[in-house]
Amino acid sequence: MYAKFRDGLAKLGVDPDEVMKTWKYVGGNRDSHKNYFETWTKKTKKDPPPYAPECVCGHEIKTNCYISNDVEILVVGSCCIKRFMEHKTRTCSDCNAPHKNRKYNLCNECKQKMKEKEKEEKKPKCSDCGKSHQNRKNNLCWRCRDGVCRATRR
Repeated sequence: MYAKFRDGLAKLGVDPDEVMKTWKYVGGNRDSHKNYFETWTKKTKKDPPPYAPECVCGHEIKTNCYISNDVEILVVGSCCIKRFMEHKTRTCSDCNAPHKNRKYNLCNECKQKMKEKEKEEKKPKCSDCGKSHQNRKNNLCWRCRDGVCRATRR
């Protein structure tokens, strides 16, 4: 099977060693594979390749799984992904760590950083120095209001 997979990639003009090391799984056309492909394409804006009835190795497949190097997308069977690919699961779009999150294409650490950043962006900012504050009466942080803010050099 390994020889057939390598030969199939070579017929497509793709280096098999490069595929196994640098390409990664990016979803598929059905079920959870489709969900991950849609999550992955939010960032890359790629269209899915047309349906292929057989894998690169020549094996008949029902569910198309996709692998990509961020430029090209190839259709392979899940059997070949499980056997030959280094990046065979969902990987974080920021740090390439494996994860199992379905809503975001981020590992737990990167997802937590993103949520903290969003939370910080929602806080009101001081109209003088731009720092976040919790003053509900006016749009100044307590230091600018009291005239001691270092950012505005008062």
